[in-house]
Amino acid sequence: MKRMIFATGTFVALLSTAACSNLSSTDQRVLSGTGIGAAAGTVGALIVQGNPIIGLVGGAAVGAATGYMVDKQSSKSSK
Repeated sequence: MKRMIFATGTFVALLSTAACSNLSSTDQRVLSGTGIGAAAGTVGALIVQGNPIIGLVGGAAVGAATGYMVDKQSSKSSK
């Protein structure tokens, strides 16, 4: 079971990096924030022995929002 989860996660990660070639700056930051947040949320949930799925979803949501806000802030400061 663990091998299947690892293989699926690896496949999704490789597929998502291939799909990033035509994204805008905002899209790239939101996507990278989502990935980083999902990873951090999952690891955090595993460390505190919580549910890793909830950690993944929560971390992804927070990461996406953070990536969007960082992009908007950098757009304001560059003008």
